[in-house]
Amino acid sequence: MPDSLAFYFGFVAKGTVCEGARLEHTFLPARLRCSACGMEWDRGPPVFRCPAGDDVRVAVVSGHEFEIESIDVGEDEVYVSRP
Repeated sequence: MPDSLAFYFGFVAKGTVCEGARLEHTFLPARLRCSACGMEWDRGPPVFRCPAGDDVRVAVVSGHEFEIESIDVGEDEVYVSRP
């Protein structure tokens, strides 16, 4: 995923004011919740079972978000909008 994200960022930024921009990202681990007992845990090996009761009814409660935390723009640069 990180490689494709960087590739497509460069692809869509080409020819725009974002061309040459640096993309920094942090991936958060998926977090699961057991539907039977409510226990939450960080996903480990590809086993989607509750460690407390061995139940398979689990839901992903985090790790699928995509949030832009900040955009930093150089102070000395001037951008002209294109028609």
